[in-house]
Amino acid sequence: MKRNVIERAKTCDFIALIDEAKVHIELNSSSPSWLHFRNLNFFSISFNKETEVGQQYDLSTKYYQIDISYKLNNSNKLDEILEYYFQTKDHIKYVENVKILEFNMDKLKRRGMMRLMKERRSYFTI
Repeated sequence: MKRNVIERAKTCDFIALIDEAKVHIELNSSSPSWLHFRNLNFFSISFNKETEVGQQYDLSTKYYQIDISYKLNNSNKLDEILEYYFQTKDHIKYVENVKILEFNMDKLKRRGMMRLMKERRSYFTI
């Protein structure tokens, strides 16, 4: 088995610290098949770096991954904002303080993104 590890200096487009939350933002102009896998890896790297040997895990900080994506596969069939969690099929969360949001920009620009954001402030609670 061949193993190539390439560590990138840049693992996200933007990180914001907002109150008790860390927001990791990716801008995606296209949606290749590997996009979600890559973005999840970058997201994991960002909060993995905060874990120190011998220290307690930070369970109070909320971690958001926001993907602002164009040209998603099956864009017309998807919601305007997609919510992803690590959970069972019965909605039992594996991790309580992590949420991934994907903004389907092709659909949002048709509807009016700002109007939608005012209607759905609940997306930014875990």
